[in-house]
Amino acid sequence: MIPAVKWITETEFAPFGTVLRHPGGAGRHYIDAAIEDMLPQARPRLWINHLSAVPGDIRLEQIERHPHSAQSFLPLASVTLLTAVCPTLGDSQPDIGALEIFLLPPGTGITYRRGTWHHGLISLDRDCDVAVLMGQREDGQDTEFHSLPEPVHIPRNTLR
Repeated sequence: MIPAVKWITETEFAPFGTVLRHPGGAGRHYIDAAIEDMLPQARPRLWINHLSAVPGDIRLEQIERHPHSAQSFLPLASVTLLTAVCPTLGDSQPDIGALEIFLLPPGTGITYRRGTWHHGLISLDRDCDVAVLMGQREDGQDTEFHSLPEPVHIPRNTLR
């Protein structure tokens, strides 16, 4: 069964993190959630990641989480992005049956809460760069991966 694809809202995404948008007007808009949800052994790191656009149907095969830090993404181009998230079960495994898929309109970023199972962002329009902020441990043990029991196939024509 393919989960419904929906446009992201602050309310629906709240269990998984924060939607990042400038509220408009002049001045700064601080994004404290990006650094507040970080364990002491994690060092803040900022980098730019290049996303290649996926032109056809989407296939999700693996998800990940970061147990030591929140992870924030801010697109550096006007693109539509896709993310998939799910809650964690009592045994720390992802609840694949509760997978949710969100579209992020241009100008929208996100912060995943520490420990949130998610798929990497997918650019739907064109190649783009995103700024990423996350805490990393010295030993590099920052990411846990989980292969999906069955790939999730999202037909391109459902992404509207």
